[in-house]
Amino acid sequence: MKLTIKIDMDNAAFTYHLTSYETETIRILQNFIDYIYSGYSLSKGESVKLLDINGNVCGFWKVSKR
Repeated sequence: MKLTIKIDMDNAAFTYHLTSYETETIRILQNFIDYIYSGYSLSKGESVKLLDINGNVCGFWKVSKR
């Protein structure tokens, strides 16, 4: 299986005056990790949206075959 994580960093949540792109990326990835730790099982073919601090979709994670 393959895990793909895609984050689009072109929206307002990643601009410097709100938060640095590093900080926002870490926050998004931490939410992903918390989601998995909460007991969620990664299923093949599933895609889940990633949200920025403003609640906007900024990417996704997906589990797929190789």
